[in-house]
Amino acid sequence: MTPQTSVEIIGIEILATSTPLMARTLLDAARSRVAMSVHLVNAYTLALADKSQHYNSILAASSSVCLPDGRPLSVYLRS
Repeated sequence: MTPQTSVEIIGIEILATSTPLMARTLLDAARSRVAMSVHLVNAYTLALADKSQHYNSILAASSSVCLPDGRPLSVYLRS
């Protein structure tokens, strides 16, 4: 996979990079036939994961790729 910058929030790694690099990561994984779960994560998603250990473990799994969805989280990741 393409190296990425990520930020950990409540144990969940969220990719903090440009859209073209995110797309390249997903395409590289598909070409390599790497199995992964892709999740669009926003502030509400994180609030739910903070209250549910089961949901948090799904998002934090090593086979998960979490992409930022929503302006507040995207702005936070860029700071």
